[in-house]
Amino acid sequence: MRIYAPFFLLYGFLFLLLTTMSKGDHNLENTNINWTRFRGPNGMGIGFAHSLPVSWTEKDYNWKIKLPGKGHSSPVVWENKVFVTSADEELNHGYILAFNFSDGSLIWQKDLNIFPYEINEDNSFATPTPTVDADHLYGIWYSQQTTFLMALDHQGREIWRTKFDGTYSRHGAASSPIVHGDLVVFSREQEGESPFASSWVAVDRHSGKVVWNLQRETTYRFSVSTPCLYNSSRQSPQLLFASRAHGFTIVDMITGKILWETGPVFNHRVVASPLVSQGMLIGTCKKKIVVFTLDHHDNTFKGELAYELPAKLTSYVPTPIVYKGLVFVCVDKGNVACINLSTGKVLWNEKPAGAFYSSPVLVDNRLYCTTKKGEVVVLNASEKYEVLAINQLGEESYATPAVAGGRIYFRTFSHLISIGTN
Repeated sequence: MRIYAPFFLLYGFLFLLLTTMSKGDHNLENTNINWTRFRGPNGMGIGFAHSLPVSWTEKDYNWKIKLPGKGHSSPVVWENKVFVTSADEELNHGYILAFNFSDGSLIWQKDLNIFPYEINEDNSFATPTPTVDADHLYGIWYSQQTTFLMALDHQGREIWRTKFDGTYSRHGAASSPIVHGDLVVFSREQEGESPFASSWVAVDRHSGKVVWNLQRETTYRFSVSTPCLYNSSRQSPQLLFASRAHGFTIVDMITGKILWETGPVFNHRVVASPLVSQGMLIGTCKKKIVVFTLDHHDNTFKGELAYELPAKLTSYVPTPIVYKGLVFVCVDKGNVACINLSTGKVLWNEKPAGAFYSSPVLVDNRLYCTTKKGEVVVLNASEKYEVLAINQLGEESYATPAVAGGRIYFRTFSHLISIGTN
C-alpha cells in the first residue's frame, strides 16, 4: 500500500485542483455546466468545451427552436435547463422560457404583460439577459412607466416581483442583472430630463427586498453597462461598474458603499461591460477603450490610467475578450482587433465579415464572433490573425452566445440554436 500512497495523494490533489478550476473565474461557478449571466462567468465571455465544431451546417444542430416574439437577450444555462427571454412588441407581451438542453423540448413558459415604450429600432423589449443560480432565475423588464425585477424558481413559479420607478432613455434600456451570494444587482440609470433618479440597486435574492440603492448622476447619454465582480471574496465582495457619469467605480457589494472611483473617463455612452484581468480594468465607450491599472490592499485602492485606444479600435456595443494577456475587440463596423493588454500595442486589425452587436465568446482557444447578419466568424485566439471558418445562422442576431455542458447556444432574433456534444 505504501507504494501506491503517493499516487493516490497526487490523484486527490489533482481532483481537488480540477474541481476548483471548474468553478471558473474568481471561483464563481462551474463553467462546464452553468452559464449564469450575460457573457458567463464574471462576464468574461470564456467558456469550456472541447467538442464544439469549427464549421457546421444546419444538419449539425442539436436542435433549433422557434421563439415567440423576438429579442436580443442571451440564453443562460443551469445544469439541464436553458433559459431565455423574448417579447412581442405589438401585443406588449413578455416571455420567459425554459428548454431541455438535451433535445430543446419546452419545459415551461411564463407569459407577462409588459409596458410599451419607445426604443431604438436596434433595441428590443427583451434585451436584458436574465441571471440564474441554484434556486432561481432573475429577470428584469424595463419601461418608462415602471421597471420590475422578478424571481422564478426552476419550475417557472413566480417567487417574488419588485417594482421600481420607470427608466427613461431615448434608446431604451439594456443593462442585465447579476447574482452573487444573496444579492441580485442591476443598473437603472436615467437620461437627460428623466423625472426619476439614476441608481444602482441590490436586492435580496430570497425576498426581492431592496438592500441598498446607490443614487447616481443622470447625464445626457446614460449607460447600460452590466457590472462584474472586481473581488469575489465572501467576506467583502466588490463590484465594478462602468459609466459615462462616473468612469470606473468599485462598490462594496454588501453595503453599497463606493470604495474607489475614477471620475469621468469615458466621453460617450457606455454600453459594453467592464472587464478585470491581471490587475487591469478594461472599459469601452463609443469612441475609445480605457485601460487602468489598479492596486488594492484591503479597501484602499490606487489606480492610474495605463493607456487609451482610439475610436477605430473601439467596440461600442460588443464587450471585448481578455485572454492570455491579449485583448480581442469586435469593432461594431466589422473589424476584429488583437491588442497586447500590458502595452496597448495593436497586433492585428482585420475585417473578416460584417458588422457586430453581439459580444464574442472564447472556447478552446477560439473566438466565436457573431455578426448582425448572423454570420459566426471563428478565429484563432492568438497573436496571429487566422480565420478558421465563417458559418451561417440563417437569421440576424444581436445576442451573445452561451457556452455550457459542451455546447454553444446561439440566439437569433426569433430562434434558439444548440450546437456541440457533451
